[in-house]
Amino acid sequence: MSPSASLHRPPHKLGDVVEVRCEDDGMWYEAVVEHETADGRFMVRFDKDGYEYHYPLTAWRVPKVRHSIVDLKEGEVLKGRVTDVTSMGCYVDIGADEEGFVHISQIRDGVDRASDEVRSGQDVTVRVLSSSSGSLKLSMKPARGENLVAFQDLQDGTLLHATITQILPSGALATVQLPQGGTPCPGYIAKANMGRFVVRVEDVLSLGQEVCVKVVSTKNDRLSLALNDSLDLSYFAGLGNDTWIDAKVEHVAPFGVFLEVPCPSKAEAVTGLLPVSEMADFFVADPNDLVSVGDELLVRVIGTEEGKLVVSAKPIEIEADLTPFRAVAGRDQFLSGSVQAVSSYGAYVMVQPPSGGIACRGFVMTS
Repeated sequence: MSPSASLHRPPHKLGDVVEVRCEDDGMWYEAVVEHETADGRFMVRFDKDGYEYHYPLTAWRVPKVRHSIVDLKEGEVLKGRVTDVTSMGCYVDIGADEEGFVHISQIRDGVDRASDEVRSGQDVTVRVLSSSSGSLKLSMKPARGENLVAFQDLQDGTLLHATITQILPSGALATVQLPQGGTPCPGYIAKANMGRFVVRVEDVLSLGQEVCVKVVSTKNDRLSLALNDSLDLSYFAGLGNDTWIDAKVEHVAPFGVFLEVPCPSKAEAVTGLLPVSEMADFFVADPNDLVSVGDELLVRVIGTEEGKLVVSAKPIEIEADLTPFRAVAGRDQFLSGSVQAVSSYGAYVMVQPPSGGIACRGFVMTS
C-alpha cells in the first residue's frame, strides 16, 4: 500500500490520532502515531478490513470533529456521505456521533426504490429534521417553500443559469441562480424535461455542468426545471384537441409510449408522451400489445403543461346517441362507414346508423 504525496505538516507526538489517506482506495483511515524514524518521519498504525497496517505518515489530516446529535438544530443543512442503502431509505454520515437516516419519502418526491436514487459512498447534502431520543432524522429534500417565491414569476421562459449537483436515474438535481443574484435554490430536472427521450441521464448531463434552464413550475413547494431546448411547445399549445398529427413510437414503457412528434418550429422532433390510459377507448393492460418501436400513430395534443407534451390516440369524446346501434349489436349486419384515422392496431371509422341520422365514431381492431 503506497500513501499519497507528502503534505507540509507540523511535528507529531507519539500516540497522536490522525487520519491518513491511501492512493489504493482514496479513503481516509483513523490512525495512531507509533514512533518517529531516524530521518524524522513518523510511522502510523491503522486497521483496515480486519488487518493492521504500518507505514510512514505522509498525507494526513486532523480527525474530523464528531458532533453530538443533540447539538444539531432542526433545519440545519450539512454535507454527508451515504454509508448504506436499504429498502426504506439510506444512512448518511454527517460527522456526528450517530449516523442519520433519510427515509425514502425524504429522498425526493415519488421515489419507489432508494437504490434508484442513491448509492453507498455518494456525497449528498442533507437537512436535519430532528435529532431527539438518540435518533437523527435527515432529509435530502429542500425545505418547504425555500427560496421559491422569487421563482414563481419566472415561468415566462426566462433563461436561468444552473449547475448540476447530482445525477439520478430519473433526472438531475441542480442549483439555480436568480437573474438578480441571491441565494441559489435547489431544483429538479426530470428526464421528460430534457428535450428528448433520455435513457441514461449521464449521456446528457454531468456533475458540475453549467446549463441554461427554464422554470416549469413551483407546485408542491418544489422547483421543477427544464433544459432550455425542452420548452418550445408553443406550436402544440396552439393546436386544438381535434387536430390529428403523425408521430412515431420511440420507446414503450409500462405506463405509456414515448413518441417522436415533428414540430415545424424546431429542426428536431419533440418527445411526447402517450399515456397508457390514452392509447385506446378500451382498457390496455400492456402498451406492447398494441404498439412497437418504429410504429407510426395518429395522435392529438391534450396537454403541454409543465413543459411536457402529452398526447392521446383516443377518439374525441362526444355525446353520441347509440340507441340505433344497440338494435343491431351482436347481429351479422354490416354498416356503411368511412375511415377517419388508421394506426398499427386498428382504425377509427365514422358509422351511419341503420335507420339514418347522425353518424358516430367507432373503432375497428386489427384482431
